[in-house]
Amino acid sequence: MSQAASLGDEAILAQCFAWAKEHPFYRGLYSPLQQWHDAPALEKSHLLAALDSFDVHAERRGLYLVRSGGSSHAPLIFPVAIDENHAQRKALAEALVHADLFCPGDLVLNVLGYSDLYRSAAILDDLLERCGATTLAVSAHAKYEDMIAIARKFRPTHVVGTPSKLRQLAQVLALAGETLAIPNLVYAGEVMRQETRAVLADRLGAGRILSLYGAAETGIWAWSAPGAAPGHFGILDGVVVEILDPDQDGFGSVAVTNSYRRRFPVFRYRLGDTARLISIDGQRCLELRGRDAHSFQFDELTFDLQPVLALAGQSEYAQLHLESMANGRDFAHLKVVPMFGTTVTPEALERIQTTLSALLRHDLGTAAVRVTAVSIADLYHDPHTAKVPLLVDRRS
Repeated sequence: MSQAASLGDEAILAQCFAWAKEHPFYRGLYSPLQQWHDAPALEKSHLLAALDSFDVHAERRGLYLVRSGGSSHAPLIFPVAIDENHAQRKALAEALVHADLFCPGDLVLNVLGYSDLYRSAAILDDLLERCGATTLAVSAHAKYEDMIAIARKFRPTHVVGTPSKLRQLAQVLALAGETLAIPNLVYAGEVMRQETRAVLADRLGAGRILSLYGAAETGIWAWSAPGAAPGHFGILDGVVVEILDPDQDGFGSVAVTNSYRRRFPVFRYRLGDTARLISIDGQRCLELRGRDAHSFQFDELTFDLQPVLALAGQSEYAQLHLESMANGRDFAHLKVVPMFGTTVTPEALERIQTTLSALLRHDLGTAAVRVTAVSIADLYHDPHTAKVPLLVDRRS
């Protein structure tokens, strides 16, 4: 079951379904079907398989290639038609100016990432120029001391980055007993925790904390308006949002159809996030809750949960705990319960930790990754259901 954005979006869903049926990425999935209502949501696993056979050299026209923030598998590198990408950016920039996120004359410190085909910083640079704003293209890879020096010299009106990167910047300021005075903060790429929000307001001086939302496959298509509650997003015209399998409160899996994308269609693509549709001032909006139970975010990147749990092998239980370290960085603790009557050897735990560290893109011996053998009593049990969840996220 799904909860569509509105009846007026039916034409977009029908058109994008027709495009997807004819595209080599999706023919095998959709060609036997006649109506978009009958089409299953597109899973990332299907898209990855389609992209494995994609040959950029076979394309007669140039492409915009964009990489996802990461997963436990090879990164997803999605092709977009250049003119369609520009059309979506233009519409989005107009919406952002109308929503008062950015205005002509704003000066924005951009500390998003730009490396190895991951180009969120470049995307924001382009959007800011379309909004008539000036960008300070610092990037997430700059030294924190340089970020601070540039902020002091230019006195930006906004700073843009991921919550975890901005949290580390705030930590550097806190250790030095210093603050900045940047009145507006715009984040993307992660859900911001309440604890982080308070620290950033204190150390960066952010009176307004806003957000952008999207994915490599869909582009950015949502934004939080000033005055809206955290996690509430406006939706770009031309993009249809469905909530798949909603619970009694309306929360379910987010699926996106993007009418700007015709050359490489985006139809009912499941993002891996949980949200519900709400109305704010008569407008359909999204209330985002976070990642669904099949994936998680760690150090700005998104990972599938199942490959992590599979590292425990023939164990009775495996449970992944995510916490925040004192420095604000993420900490992953995989707890393994051996099969009854057996033990996990230190050598086996070391092998699991080595593989998990590499999977999460950390060096061996890092303090950010830990694997231990425990009893089932040591696992977290839901106090209401007494069930043992596979993922326990204690990051506030």
